[in-house]
Amino acid sequence: MPTDTWGKPIIRKLVNRIDHVAWICELANIEAHVAEMEAIFDIKLEHFCRSDMGIVVYYNMAAGIEVVAPLDERSDANRTFHERLETSGEGLMGVVFGVNDIDKHKARIEGIGQTLGPIIDQSHSPWRDKVVLRQRMAPSLINTMIVLGQNDYDEDMLHVEEV
Repeated sequence: MPTDTWGKPIIRKLVNRIDHVAWICELANIEAHVAEMEAIFDIKLEHFCRSDMGIVVYYNMAAGIEVVAPLDERSDANRTFHERLETSGEGLMGVVFGVNDIDKHKARIEGIGQTLGPIIDQSHSPWRDKVVLRQRMAPSLINTMIVLGQNDYDEDMLHVEEV
């Protein structure tokens, strides 16, 4: 991880804004959808199979884009992904919204009578060396899964240009 002149790690965090979005699609269609996104956005999405979750993921964390498809074999781990496809079809699945402090946000949400899920295990994610994700499922909004994330990115992960 890059450090500043005092040896302190340089991290970037997206706060009070969308951190990244996730689409869901059928496994048979994922490569075509990914190719279309890569062409339109002029980015490269990396492939990763999360066999522990029964899903295939294409992602570009720097661009804030993720595409997920459940493996054909159904399991407890990918049941909700299959159910989402059955009820809503392919399309936008979820939005990760950046917060500064996930524990404080959890307390605030619970104070208004809502609940957040447990911290999502990201220990097997391919991006774990470039970003520390602390995320919790929030209540859905407008048929979209909402995740709150206190995500710390390495300095070189987020590209911002001043114009």
